Amino acid sequence: MASPRPAAAGLKKVRPGREIYIRFTPGSVSGTFSKSSIGVILVHGSQGHHGQFHHQQKFLHKLGFTTIQYDLLGCGASSKPRPPNKASLIDCYCPASHYSDLEAILQLYVQALPRWILCGHSLGGPVAAELARRRPAEVIGLILLGCGIYPHGDSQRASTDPLPSFKTFGPGMYRRSDLALPFLQPFIAASLQLLFWHPLTFWRQPWLPLQAWFNVCTTRSWVLNGNFSAPPLPQANFKEYVDLFRSIKQPTLLIDKEQDAAGASGVQRMAADLADCCSFNVAGTGHYPHLERPETVNQLILGWISERVIAA
Repeated sequence: MASPRPAAAGLKKVRPGREIYIRFTPGSVSGTFSKSSIGVILVHGSQGHHGQFHHQQKFLHKLGFTTIQYDLLGCGASSKPRPPNKASLIDCYCPASHYSDLEAILQLYVQALPRWILCGHSLGGPVAAELARRRPAEVIGLILLGCGIYPHGDSQRASTDPLPSFKTFGPGMYRRSDLALPFLQPFIAASLQLLFWHPLTFWRQPWLPLQAWFNVCTTRSWVLNGNFSAPPLPQANFKEYVDLFRSIKQPTLLIDKEQDAAGASGVQRMAADLADCCSFNVAGTGHYPHLERPETVNQLILGWISERVIAA
């Protein structure tokens, strides 16, 4: 096994036309798990950035785990996509492209550390799960935070309905030039995304976008990007989405928002479909449990890694 690389952060060309911001941080040599030779890749959701995992990154680093934070293309500190024409902009942002980027990032570092845990929030959850399914030798555990969309209610209908699409927005709404006040874009983007997708969380925790803004230095984030014009998941319908999680054999930690009737139904069904799952609803949280209750989430991660990953 190669020696872990030194700490580094910056843009890396992971695939043609795609420069991704990657922050690689070796674990503390004095950490409890410093000799475990396990790394953790933190995968944020749409309109997010690597800084949303700063609580977990600091905690995992102290435990001795090497961490990778990165930004999806067009988000945070990553570059904008450079498609040949506006019509192909959607393809640059689609979840299948995000998956290919994640796989390319894993390939960059797998020689340094052969075993990885993937931690995905929101859209990052199914993208990480897809890599866990395809690369079981390298991915030994999966953490899903606020993974969100999961069928509940009529199971037959949920198994065949297409996932929501927002193609009516069209590629014409996007601009290749920067919008005004570029230094505010991460804050504006996070606010719009939170208000649009998770209004209850926005109402209860309106400071989250501001906190996210302070945790990343960037002028490159787009306010509205292709995540709004393509299906939000790599799978074409709920049946494929369910089949994805049923295929995951690795130990999985599922952490979601404060329990309510609809949320409990979705979380319970997802947990039942995962072969080896520990699931928790964190009180007082919405779509961002790792930001709203970071200490609670960190302790859940520590207990799960100790009992279900390291001990196994």
